[in-house]
Amino acid sequence: MGAWLRPVWSYLVATKRSCWAFVVAMLLGLLSMGLLGAALYYGVAFALPAAYPSIDDFRGDWVWPAFIAIGMGWSLGFLPAGALNLRLERGGVAARWRRLVYGFVLWVWAWLLWLMTLAEH
Repeated sequence: MGAWLRPVWSYLVATKRSCWAFVVAMLLGLLSMGLLGAALYYGVAFALPAAYPSIDDFRGDWVWPAFIAIGMGWSLGFLPAGALNLRLERGGVAARWRRLVYGFVLWVWAWLLWLMTLAEH
């Protein structure tokens, strides 16, 4: 195994649950046909600027592909959340705080995805 591959492999082994969650969420984002993206919108809508419309007011050809893309793109958030969890675990942080941080990373990632998408439309 190459020298550059060892740290990548050890990271993947150490964060295997997050890697599996990434794969499952990516498939769910596609197979749910946008339902995951819509559910994520409901989870972050209260923190979006008031100028953005309600989900009921979305119109146009961009809506359904955006829901699917956000659902799939959200899965990428599991990778940095897993890396941060690993760092906190090695630092001796209690499991309940690590779970809170993990969920917060996923929520912030969903919020950023929706914020960037709505800024374009």
